[in-house]
Amino acid sequence: MSIDGAWGTGKSAMLNYIEQHLDLHRCSIVRFNPWALSEKEQILFSLFEEIYDCIDNEFTNAKLRFFEYAQKLSKPVSKVATYFAQAYNGIPHQVAALPSEATSEVVGQVTKSIFEKPISKRRKEVEQGLESMVVEDKKKIVIFIDEIDRMYPDKVIQIFQAIKSVLDLPGLLFVVSMDRASINDSLEKVGISRTDDYLHKIFQHNFQIAPRHQLRTLCSHVLLPAMEIGKY
Repeated sequence: MSIDGAWGTGKSAMLNYIEQHLDLHRCSIVRFNPWALSEKEQILFSLFEEIYDCIDNEFTNAKLRFFEYAQKLSKPVSKVATYFAQAYNGIPHQVAALPSEATSEVVGQVTKSIFEKPISKRRKEVEQGLESMVVEDKKKIVIFIDEIDRMYPDKVIQIFQAIKSVLDLPGLLFVVSMDRASINDSLEKVGISRTDDYLHKIFQHNFQIAPRHQLRTLCSHVLLPAMEIGKY
């Protein structure tokens, strides 16, 4: 879902309010700010990293399948290999993110595993793994994305592609705050003329923040009920 509004209308405040009122026993929360990332290739990797960290360790199948899916799609391979191979073996992510002396060996092992299955099969496996997690644990991972309208057009497109194609998976719910006018301008700059149609394919729900709305009322009576587990 998207929360639309011009700069200064309270989009970030709305995200904070939603987060404060979510049931943390039923939702794991990711606050993702792609504006802080300097390179396009970091965006998808960082999203995978955050989501992977939110999958409970007790759901080993879901975590493993997501791990393999991330290997297949993330770049660069060396960074992905080092991080995920170490993190999956129990090394804290703060340490796993550091360069490894064994990077070349890890890269070789992971690169080989990447080509063992096509992406279609890996996606099916990760869908099944996450679906079982949602059914058994009755939890979702809610990813809040803010300040997307400050990004360059190519990065905006990458975020939208990730939400629509790569990470449209069971149990993942994206809440994106954005200035629609700025986003439309970015989409037009990369050759997308029918911007409303494009965004409609990505967001199932769109909520407009305007001065006539009270943030608390909008959140309590519209957003939070729409995010109840089991509806989407």
